[in-house]
Amino acid sequence: MRVVVGNPVGGNAALGERLFNSMGIRMTEIRGEYLSRELAVEKLLAGDVDVVVVTGSPPQEPVLAALRGGARLLEIDGPEIDGLRLYYPLLRRMLIPRGTYPEQDAPVHTVGVDLLLICRADLDNQFVYDLTRAYFEQSPENVRRGTDPQRAPAVVIPLHPGAARYYREREVSR
Repeated sequence: MRVVVGNPVGGNAALGERLFNSMGIRMTEIRGEYLSRELAVEKLLAGDVDVVVVTGSPPQEPVLAALRGGARLLEIDGPEIDGLRLYYPLLRRMLIPRGTYPEQDAPVHTVGVDLLLICRADLDNQFVYDLTRAYFEQSPENVRRGTDPQRAPAVVIPLHPGAARYYREREVSR
């Protein structure tokens, strides 16, 4: 199988490899390539590759181009995803809602990645508190698209005391 595992300069290269490994497909069983999303779609539509792994909030222009050219979205689901999450807890099950892409009549199961803002442990508590508050409160409509404020404090690494204070105060005020 010929697969574009990800973009060589993006974060999805590692995700693609982890995804295939969780499904029991060793990287030695596929011919993996690392290409930009645009070039990957060109190669997919030309028949030079079979699968392209794409990350990003839908709808993605490269995915739209691929679908217009006759490609289709593939479900990523099954017990293998639970196994993958044991080793990579920032991954989670997600749905691409029905109608996100043209002629997509049903939701599509996939995998999402939680993103983290990480800082040095020695940063001033008030500065980190202010930064965290600004992230969530200065542009709440944009934050809601990419961040679930309820899940934000549930990270796999220790919270900075300044961020922890913001989340505690936010929870108390609800």
